[in-house]
Amino acid sequence: LPQLIQQSGINERRVLRWPRPSERQMPPPPGESEPPPLHHRLQIVDADGRLIVGHPPPPGVTLARQPLEWQGRPIGELRLFIPPFVRDGLEQRFLSGQQNTLLVISGVAMLLALAVAWWLGRGLARPILSVAGTVRELAQGRLDARTAVRSQDEIGALARDVDRLAETLTANEKLRRESMAAISHEFRTPLALMQGKIEAMQDGVLPSDAATLHSLHDATLRLSRMVDDLYHVALADTGALRLEWQTVDLRALLAQALQDNAAQIAAAGLQVQLIGEEALSLRADRQRLRQVIDNLLHNSCRYTNAGGQIRVTLRRRSDQLELVVEDSAPGVPAAALPQVFERFFRVEGSRSRDAGGSGLGLSVVKAIIQAHGGRISAAHSSLGGLAIRIELPLHNMAEPTA
Repeated sequence: LPQLIQQSGINERRVLRWPRPSERQMPPPPGESEPPPLHHRLQIVDADGRLIVGHPPPPGVTLARQPLEWQGRPIGELRLFIPPFVRDGLEQRFLSGQQNTLLVISGVAMLLALAVAWWLGRGLARPILSVAGTVRELAQGRLDARTAVRSQDEIGALARDVDRLAETLTANEKLRRESMAAISHEFRTPLALMQGKIEAMQDGVLPSDAATLHSLHDATLRLSRMVDDLYHVALADTGALRLEWQTVDLRALLAQALQDNAAQIAAAGLQVQLIGEEALSLRADRQRLRQVIDNLLHNSCRYTNAGGQIRVTLRRRSDQLELVVEDSAPGVPAAALPQVFERFFRVEGSRSRDAGGSGLGLSVVKAIIQAHGGRISAAHSSLGGLAIRIELPLHNMAEPTA
């Protein structure tokens, strides 16, 4: 047997110390971390596979085999079985070290992730809190509040939108206050005039004749016009300016308006000219368009110097109908042209409050034109005054549904 073992390549003869019978009957205890003794795992079988030395291997083990030969003929096999639960000490130490390393790396990575998340969260939360604080101040009525965010990302864009909203709210609030002041002033003037004349008539200072009654009637008409203008502006603001759509011959409507306002135009010392003999029809609200023409004519009569003229031009441009109403001096400064359609706006100088206007006529004109889907603009007139250009679509517009 030693010769066979020597031929098989096993040099450590001490591993073949035969165990005592009591040791031979002891199976390897399963589940332990330390490997069983070597003699418990060593077998020698003959050429037919019959066990000669060692214990039968338990199921599920791996066998290391070394053939045994004598004079070139196989006579048996040396086997060493390795149970699956056996762990070499070096392997265990390696796995334990790897686990400890992984735990340390995981802990450090988690701490770094928490630190980075805190830093990023703080950077993201600061602009969001700034925007939220600004919105809260706007909701409480402090319209001068602005955000302090200047970044170029999405939060910065949101902050800029909030600032623009605040500016719009500030402008609307300023317009509301100015409108209330202007309305109060406009109503106070004719009411004070009416009150003074009525009290003078009661005291016998003024006679109750036709001239006094005519003056009171004019003040009443002025109040009525301002109430109507305010009503139409309010309807336009709320989107409730309803139109009664029908086919309108704008050329005929202009001729009728000029005829009806001939007395007022003559009283202002003006001459009027209508250019455009072509009959042009479109779908529109006849009453609203007549209101537009009357307001433009009244505006020219009120602010144009005596001896001047009014020119009304009607022409077709592709699918647009263009109406231009222009007058002679005095004109409007270039810086004031974009503001002529604002409520209660007046140009200082000749076109001023002294002429008796309320500053709402052109605002009403703009609201009506926009309700028709058209455009309106102001420019300098070749006659030396103001030119109002209106563009209306000629195609059939669908009537709004109820």
